Amino acid sequence: MVSISAICCIEKTMYKGDHRTFRLTVTDQSSAVVDLTGCGLVFTVKMNPTQEDPDIQKSTSEGGIDIVDPTHGIAEIGLVPDDTSDLETGAYMFDAS
Repeated sequence: MVSISAICCIEKTMYKGDHRTFRLTVTDQSSAVVDLTGCGLVFTVKMNPTQEDPDIQKSTSEGGIDIVDPTHGIAEIGLVPDDTSDLETGAYMFDAS
């Protein structure tokens, strides 16, 4: 069993109501690509890293994340206008696990 955890420290500008797809390549601690065959992923967005409930959450099981090339560790995370339309303006942190 492989444990996957990634905190993305990438600055992206996005506006309320945007539709955006992020492509993510999952790697392990030695930067080797992780085979995602049979894996599930969760993506969360929070304004404050200590808040309990995320402002946005997507997953392979609930929708919003597609593993598009499992053997090469590639997944796509889709955000639709409803995901961002009610968010306050500001900086948010996101992570995938």
